[in-house]
Amino acid sequence: MAKLIICAFFLTAILGVSAHAGSIDPPMLRPVVIAPAPTIYSWTGPYAGVSAGTTRTKTQHYITEQRQETRPYTKADAFRDARARGLKLLSPEEPLGHCQAFGYISLLGCNNFSQSDYIYGDNTQEDYRNYFGDFDNIDDLLAERYEGIEVAERGPVVTSEWSEVVGTKTVTENHFTLGAFTGYRWQTSSSVVFGAELAYHHYDGTGSTEAKAQVGYAINRALPYFTTGYDMTGKSALYGVGFDYALTDRWVTGLEFTHGEGTSTDRLSAKLALRF
Repeated sequence: MAKLIICAFFLTAILGVSAHAGSIDPPMLRPVVIAPAPTIYSWTGPYAGVSAGTTRTKTQHYITEQRQETRPYTKADAFRDARARGLKLLSPEEPLGHCQAFGYISLLGCNNFSQSDYIYGDNTQEDYRNYFGDFDNIDDLLAERYEGIEVAERGPVVTSEWSEVVGTKTVTENHFTLGAFTGYRWQTSSSVVFGAELAYHHYDGTGSTEAKAQVGYAINRALPYFTTGYDMTGKSALYGVGFDYALTDRWVTGLEFTHGEGTSTDRLSAKLALRF
């Protein structure tokens, strides 16, 4: 009897648990929310903008020096100077007084001249002939008689003078520069970006027009790139590097450095562009 009661108790317990379990509602299934994929920025499309920066130029300047060919100052030169300054009116009675009246002759020392060395008389052709002989050949007679008598107190006579290039020097200058540019870029599926750009730069009344090609690698909104091209104004090849960053889907800012091979020109520009 006891065994029968125990079996009935366990059977009732099992049936009760089963019934309770059957009444439990299954858990509700919640929808799976998938985050949207991040938007990938594309550099493909046209753009245009303005730039500001500095241009460093290097130019070669010639160094010139003055050259002279000289000969010693002679008594003949002193006589020519005296005649040009009116010393021909000297009289033989007062040579020293007249000598001191002309400061440039005083530099020679009046005692360097004797009374017979002066051009004297009353300014007539006859007086000149008496002293020099043929009046028409006075300069020749002076050269013959006195050209070899040097006067050490006077500087040499310059017979010819000219400029001569003795070297060159490099002058480096920095110029504030403004510019404008326009171009087009195309981004491949592998994030490589190709571009072409036409730019104009202006500084100190000088302008230059450049045609450039670009190749870079897009890191979403960042674009480092290489550039190479031709300065059509300076007729020079150029090359450089740049970095652009997309502030928004339309506005792009960046920096670019280029070097002109033939013009020895370095340029650093800050750029702001609008994409279309």
